[in-house]
Amino acid sequence: MYVSDEARRELEAVYETMPDDAGQMSDEEQQTAFKAALEEYGPINVEEEGLIDADAVDRGPGTRFIALPEADTRESYRDMEAFIETVTSTQLQRRLDRAIRGRL
Repeated sequence: MYVSDEARRELEAVYETMPDDAGQMSDEEQQTAFKAALEEYGPINVEEEGLIDADAVDRGPGTRFIALPEADTRESYRDMEAFIETVTSTQLQRRLDRAIRGRL
């Protein structure tokens, strides 16, 4: 489940309105406190359901959710180069090569 930067900012703002002892609450109590804080926080820029999902991700790393490693852009670039080499059309190879390198 992807949590956008905007959702992360909204989530942090909602957390600030939660009780100080929220970390010592049970999972069910935390969910209830989060939903109450969400209502108290007021209008948000991210869909409410998205923030509830983001909260679940935030509270569940290593249990229900795992973090994916960041993509290595160099490796991705090498994958695109390797793919271009498999294209049989020389004209299409050139177009793809220009697309990943930018116009020269």
